[in-house]
Amino acid sequence: MFSYELSNRAGILRRACLSTVLACAVASSTAAAADDWNVLATDHFTIYSATDEATSRRIGRNLEELRALLVQQLQNVAIDDPLETLIYLYPDAESFAPSAIGGGSALFVPHSHANFAALVATDAGRATPVLYRQYVNHLVHREMPQVPLWMRHGLAELLSSFYFDGSSAVVGALVERDPTLLGHRACHSTRC
Repeated sequence: MFSYELSNRAGILRRACLSTVLACAVASSTAAAADDWNVLATDHFTIYSATDEATSRRIGRNLEELRALLVQQLQNVAIDDPLETLIYLYPDAESFAPSAIGGGSALFVPHSHANFAALVATDAGRATPVLYRQYVNHLVHREMPQVPLWMRHGLAELLSSFYFDGSSAVVGALVERDPTLLGHRACHSTRC
């Protein structure tokens, strides 16, 4: 009974996340048409941004470099996600609030039609690690389903700190954690 309740809650949360992201996609597409949003297409991502062009390009370049690192390091694995990955960059926490789940500042939702991600660009230092972790987790799960869960999450956590400065990549740095960023409630007892 417990596992049923847990999987049922996970299914409800997954549907809620997808509904939120799809609503954001529709709202963002409408906003893009109204010139409030810019569209930036990279080789593997389409970025809808309500932020400045430099921020959009930096986040797009870092996502492409993260993907290139995975391709380089996992040489025997064909990382070729056939789905489009749509990234929505919100200018501030207030505009992202309707999309936020658990008070976080980023989310990633893979779907059978496309992958959707959204984040607060002004909080990119805390939001991009969540995006990177979820994106890596998705790719490893999709391309290497035989990898144990603990290894998949460990690799995703390691690469969540990814940063590219234009000439070299940094991975494995300490990432500041905020329980609300991860969608977890704070716990002040031993029974959490």
